[in-house]
Amino acid sequence: MNVIEVDRACAGYGGEPVLRDISLSLKEGDLAGLLGPNGSGKSTLFRMLGGALKPSSGGVRVMGRDVSSFGASELGRIMAVLPQFTDEPFGFSAFEAACMGRYPHSGRFSALSARDIEAVEEAMALVDVIHLRGRLMNTLSGGERRRVLLAQALAQEPKILLLDEPSAHLDVQHQVELFELLCKVNERGITVLAILHDLNLAAQYLRRILFLKQGAIIADGPPAEVVNGRLIESAFGIRLDVLVREGTDKPSVLYSRAGTSGPAQAPIRIHVICGGGTGRGIMGMLAQQGHELSAGVLNRGDSDEVFARNIGAAVVQAPPFSAIPEEAHAENLRLLRGANLVILCPVPVGPGNLRNLEAVRASQAGGAAIAVLEEAAISDHAGGEATRILREILNNGAARFATKSALADYVRTISPRRECQGAVKN
Repeated sequence: MNVIEVDRACAGYGGEPVLRDISLSLKEGDLAGLLGPNGSGKSTLFRMLGGALKPSSGGVRVMGRDVSSFGASELGRIMAVLPQFTDEPFGFSAFEAACMGRYPHSGRFSALSARDIEAVEEAMALVDVIHLRGRLMNTLSGGERRRVLLAQALAQEPKILLLDEPSAHLDVQHQVELFELLCKVNERGITVLAILHDLNLAAQYLRRILFLKQGAIIADGPPAEVVNGRLIESAFGIRLDVLVREGTDKPSVLYSRAGTSGPAQAPIRIHVICGGGTGRGIMGMLAQQGHELSAGVLNRGDSDEVFARNIGAAVVQAPPFSAIPEEAHAENLRLLRGANLVILCPVPVGPGNLRNLEAVRASQAGGAAIAVLEEAAISDHAGGEATRILREILNNGAARFATKSALADYVRTISPRRECQGAVKN
């Protein structure tokens, strides 16, 4: 179920557009971050989502209704917004500040009911500030005040939580604590969208990242697919190194310009046979080393296909739920023959993709170097034919690697020998 839908919306100030034909949807239970350079329209988008800014064209729907059709209290019972800058209630205690979140339920000048107080105490306990309930806001640290304001937002009992740079001005400890809190909040069924600037925190904790540039969304997906050097350069205009750590699909951004150390050798052409997420880790490592990558044949929409496109790799695609067609097989063979190295990932092999294994065998016969990653995990669903071809490939001298790191180290020893030949099917 989509809790927020934006359909080709434009918005701005004084006739100057900031958001241009923007479309997005947030699903119930999303844990997402909105990233982009300063001035890209992130805060404007939040104001539009929260009903504070009316789009000049297009529409914004919350729970299936136009956001402008809600009254303030009605919308406040569905959506809580924690802006970057707030008029913090310094003359109030932490408990009194958190109680302000109950206004959509009780009214601004009504006495709080037992249920209201229970909801406030639950929110304060969730964000671990119940022990501060009697402290004045102006005696709290920045991290403590931020958590009290988050408790205020949660006291609304919203279905949607929007946060504008919630970790701004917090030290490392409080940043980590805040993101752990957001994960706990999300586990309670609340949809979370936060404006962020820290790529590593976003990649570590969030399940979805949207990149905004010049009022338009340029990428939207899981961190493993969208946090890469190409998209960072496109969004922020700077090349940064992105690593994918062994044993995880969570990328890490190195905040130094890419290429200062450079790859250990000249880039080579590498073709990856993968699918179902088996190739993302090694492709991320090899892209970081600066190599030219291609992959295929992959079903359109497969997680490896999406990841490969997002890092700028050439991809041979085929329709899902069907055997590899002749045209895609021919394109795949051309890429294989032009590669310095072919990597076979631990992908299940059945009748539909058996041709990929046959193409690896054919390229090996033509002199291509073959590397097999985690051979024991390559499962045979093709009646024994996949096992027979794999054994033949291994017996003919394919290199074997138990880990992605060992394979990435081996790649550094290979020198360029040939250029890629043939077209790429996209």
